[in-house]
Amino acid sequence: MVTREISLGVLQQSEAITQVAAAMNQMESTVREVAANAENASASGSNQTASASAELSKLGEELQSLVEQFKV
Repeated sequence: MVTREISLGVLQQSEAITQVAAAMNQMESTVREVAANAENASASGSNQTASASAELSKLGEELQSLVEQFKV
């Protein structure tokens, strides 16, 4: 009887450990996905910043050219 109770307790603990391990694997997968998404967002933001900087530089050159036309 005591042996059966011990066996049942060990089985329940084993099942709980298996569930915890599965949950940890899912968390790891989620963390990896979040990290990848953050990296992609950062790269996209960098590309947008570079593009905006290039456009701003071009506009600055155009403005400089227009201002030079009005020098007295």
